[in-house]
Amino acid sequence: MKALTDTLAERVDTLLKESFAVERRDGGHEEEIAICEAIAVIIRRRRNKRLVHSRLPADIIHHVFSLALDLDRIHEPDLPLDVLENHRKQLFQMRCVSATWNEFLVSGSRYWPAVNLWAPPDILKTNLQRAEEAPLCIYSVNRTDRRRGLPSPLSDELSLLAFMGQVRTIRSNNDEFLPVWKRLLQCNMPTLETLDLTAFVD
Repeated sequence: MKALTDTLAERVDTLLKESFAVERRDGGHEEEIAICEAIAVIIRRRRNKRLVHSRLPADIIHHVFSLALDLDRIHEPDLPLDVLENHRKQLFQMRCVSATWNEFLVSGSRYWPAVNLWAPPDILKTNLQRAEEAPLCIYSVNRTDRRRGLPSPLSDELSLLAFMGQVRTIRSNNDEFLPVWKRLLQCNMPTLETLDLTAFVD
């Protein structure tokens, strides 16, 4: 094993020296570190593709992801909002497992039905694009820890308007979104099944 390690070390050193010679400009150590990190990413991806979780059949991976992300419950009226809010965090964590899982999740519209209206405009738009034609659950959760300076609720409302025809569920416990909901509910939503605005009082 030591002989193999020594041989690999020599080859890696040679590769790094060649890479430094090709890419060297005025970056100095920072450029060398960037090259090392790029090579490390390539090696890690090759390694991850050979791990068990990257070699499972697609149907099993879909089943695992569906269970972990509560996909079958996204549109249930009694699903707690904090569980719905946790969906986005779980999705991000699972994308970090490996490049293969990330590609799998990003390319599957079934994993992007939950749309958090507190998301920044670029993330909101990306979420909607990845959802494609999947039935949507748009929601907002009361943010007691919301920092000053953040954009007003749904600062990019136009991004959502084009997708209102595929909204199946609307959930909110946040009074800040009352004006937004009033405008959105004027849109044509033929697939709407659940409307839960529990925080609002007439």
